[in-house]
Amino acid sequence: MLRLLAMPIQMRSLSMTYSEETWEGFISEVLELVGEEHMRAIIDAPLEAAAETFDVRGKCPSSVSHLEFAAVVADFVSLLYREGLSCPIPLSREQACAEVVFILEHTYRGNCADGLAGALMDVRAQGDAGLAAVLSHLLGVITSTLRDHHVKAVMTTRVRFLPWETRRSLAAFLLERGGGEIEHLRQCAPWQLADLCPEMIMNYAKSVRTWKDFLASRPVRRPTVCTNRGDS
Repeated sequence: MLRLLAMPIQMRSLSMTYSEETWEGFISEVLELVGEEHMRAIIDAPLEAAAETFDVRGKCPSSVSHLEFAAVVADFVSLLYREGLSCPIPLSREQACAEVVFILEHTYRGNCADGLAGALMDVRAQGDAGLAAVLSHLLGVITSTLRDHHVKAVMTTRVRFLPWETRRSLAAFLLERGGGEIEHLRQCAPWQLADLCPEMIMNYAKSVRTWKDFLASRPVRRPTVCTNRGDS
C-alpha cells in the first residue's frame, strides 16, 4: 500500500473556558490547516516541483518492454518520494516498482485497457505524450493520498486528542451553527456527537466553503436604536 507519511501537526491545548470566540478561533485554525491554499503550499507545490525535474523525452519508445517501462516510472515515483515530501521516503528500485504496480493496478484507466498493462499500451501508442499522461496520473494519486493523510493528521492531533468534555463543548457549538449537511444531526445531543467533531467540522466547511463565510453566517448583533424622536 502507499507508504506516505502524514505531515507532523503540533497539537495545542485549549483552556477550560469555551467562549464563542474561543471556538471561532479554534475552527479557523483547523480550517486553515486543511484549506486549499495551505495544502497546495505544503503538498502540491513540492511534489510538482520535483515532477518538473523529470525529463520524459525519449525514455519510452514504442518498443519499450514491461521492465523498461516499470523502471522509468519507478524512477519517477522514487524522485517524488525523495524530493517532494516533507518527510522523504527513500525507495529501492524494487520498492518503487511495487509502488507503481499497486497504484496503476488500482487506479489507472487507459484507452484500451486498465492497470499497468493499460498504461504500457498507452505509452507505446502515444510515446512521450503517453508517458507524460501516466506520470501525471501517478502524481495526482500520490498528491491526493498525501492530502487525505494530512487532513486525518490535522483532525487527529487538533480535534480527536482533545478531552471528551472539550469535544462535547465543540459539538454543542457546531450544532448551534449547524446547517447544510449537518442539519440532520440537530436531533442528537452534544454528548452523542463528541466523537464526530472532525466530521462535523469538515461537513460544515463544505457548506460554508470558507472561514469568511463561516463568520458571515453568525447572527448579527445590532445595537438598539430609538427611532421615535419627538418633534422639536
